[in-house]
Amino acid sequence: MVDWQSNRKPEAGEQACFFSLKKSEKRSEKMPRNKLEDVIFTIIMAGLMVYCMVLYNVGWNMGGLTNASFGMALHEMPIMWPIAFLLEFLFVGKIAAKLAFTVVSPDDRPQIITYAVSFSICVIMCPLMSLIATFLFSSQKDLAGFVMLFGRNLPAALLLQFCYVGPLVRLIFRNIFRNNIDPVEGAEDLSSEGVVSREEREE
Repeated sequence: MVDWQSNRKPEAGEQACFFSLKKSEKRSEKMPRNKLEDVIFTIIMAGLMVYCMVLYNVGWNMGGLTNASFGMALHEMPIMWPIAFLLEFLFVGKIAAKLAFTVVSPDDRPQIITYAVSFSICVIMCPLMSLIATFLFSSQKDLAGFVMLFGRNLPAALLLQFCYVGPLVRLIFRNIFRNNIDPVEGAEDLSSEGVVSREEREE
């Protein structure tokens, strides 16, 4: 077993092993790195979350789901999908990141940071979207109606985000941009950690 925490300089084979592990971790946790990727990621995430939440509420209001419910859920998409995208892309994403980093740090594992940001987005987006849905679609357009809608939406939103929609969207995103990976990205990170210097790689 290689002790990566010791002060001993790793040998060439050990460097290659560690380098490979770091690159694999980066690929598995690849997230948006620029505006275009951020837009595409948010569009997919907002679309799937909105559809699932609308379907959930259609089933709740009808006393259960039928085959027709899946088509009925599409009726609110032209309104709620753009609203969700704009809220998350322009405001909520930035606020959620700041909120998440009050609990986690940049040195934590990428999975922990992803979960913290996802949780923060849910607890901000859910009341906002529930409030909008209350006044646009609910028959009870008052504070009580909002509280009831928010109360039943939050558990469903968290479950979808952590167990189903979140992992699915990240899988779709990784497959869309799987070829858009810098081949020396991992090496640059190792260089910054002092494991492999630029001069050593050039030699």
